[in-house]
Amino acid sequence: MKLACDRAIEDVKKAEEQLNESSPELHKTLEYNIAKASARMIDPEVFLYVPKLLSKDKLKNTIYDCDFKNDNHGGPIPYWYSFLESPHRAGHYLPSDFETVNRALFPEGSGYLEVYEWSTEWSDYFDDGHEWWGANCWSVYDKEMKRFVILFASATD
Repeated sequence: MKLACDRAIEDVKKAEEQLNESSPELHKTLEYNIAKASARMIDPEVFLYVPKLLSKDKLKNTIYDCDFKNDNHGGPIPYWYSFLESPHRAGHYLPSDFETVNRALFPEGSGYLEVYEWSTEWSDYFDDGHEWWGANCWSVYDKEMKRFVILFASATD
């Protein structure tokens, strides 16, 4: 479990270092207006869904056992998709890595979770994702552990 989490953290650190070196002008102060935020409760089982990897197509795109296809570029994306199909690391992580991270974040499973999917118009952090890959914001409260986890996803090419 620790290896997958460590690998993900290392990947984020490397990406931040590369961005800092190559494009310091991209660092900006994010703007937000929390009054624009709205949320809807979602089923923790749906949130933590782990798709089965079925195959790869001719273009090396991964085919999963679910209906989601990112045809609505810029719209909401499932949590699993944000992890497994991030635009610059697609195919790098496996469903088993996703399960490992979720066991670390939510060790008591889904039974004690309260999950909200938030709108993404309240911060310019999500603007890049609105343009192409997708954007999401989730808050997860684990009632057993009395802990909040906030997850953001937003990216572009």
